[in-house]
Amino acid sequence: MILEQIKKNILKLASVKTQHEALAAIDFKLSDEKSGLIQMCFSILSDWPIVVMLVLLYLNPLRYQFSLFSFLPMDSKVLVWAFSENFFLGFLILSLANTIFNFRFLWLTVIAWFISNGDIHIFLAIGAVSGVFFSSIRKNLKLSADIHGKIKNTWLYFSIVQMASVILAAIANYNVYFNLKSLGYFSATMSVNRFEFFILAVMIHLFSELVLTSIWGHFYSRRNIEPADWKLYYSTAPVLKKLRLSPQFKTQLLNFIEKKIFEQNSNGLTHAEVLPERLQKLALAENESLQKAKIALT
Repeated sequence: MILEQIKKNILKLASVKTQHEALAAIDFKLSDEKSGLIQMCFSILSDWPIVVMLVLLYLNPLRYQFSLFSFLPMDSKVLVWAFSENFFLGFLILSLANTIFNFRFLWLTVIAWFISNGDIHIFLAIGAVSGVFFSSIRKNLKLSADIHGKIKNTWLYFSIVQMASVILAAIANYNVYFNLKSLGYFSATMSVNRFEFFILAVMIHLFSELVLTSIWGHFYSRRNIEPADWKLYYSTAPVLKKLRLSPQFKTQLLNFIEKKIFEQNSNGLTHAEVLPERLQKLALAENESLQKAKIALT
């Protein structure tokens, strides 16, 4: 099962899309919870294009040939900011940029391009990397406020673990930078060893998320669930438009929803009149959520 989910994740090309599809798949019962959790926890493997991009830029024979800042005067304020040893400036700028346009691969490529050409300070660059990862996960965490069913705690805990991984990776990069600096690793020129350390910083973020979410998922999937703990399904309906879902997944989800609505209508809303009051309310709420989800996908 794990190998199958890993292969599935690799084909998705973006971890955010993988996580969102796992969220919807669990909630709408397109997959069992264990399979969905595995997809969620190994979702960072979908970001393998980031690693390929870093390798290509590292091997680029034209590095340092197209410096954008070479066209600016030496006393330019832009250069002063670009070469400032300021982790938190990079973090703030890229957090805001990725909040406005949430596309992690693009922003990491832009940062990697600048650092590969020696256009920005390495400490500013690794702060920017942390900002990109932070803002992506902050958006995930924010989604939990609009989810009220069985899946809410799963998504909330997963997002918190992700956030913990970003904080851990940022602290690690912060300390590794100053340790290497004290050892003279960055003393040769303004460019030597910078891009190599940038690659390390990105890999620390990816590895930290993979390890922490995998450990969490291992224990979370083994929790005991009492019958009374089972709550409303389909509660991600209000956030479906906010999720990054592939066209194929949307089609699959819509087909399931239409089939489920037809079944409920044919059975008189699953014979709600013979159910206990609590289950009647759940059935009605789920039917309403299915209708909302259908509208969101069409």
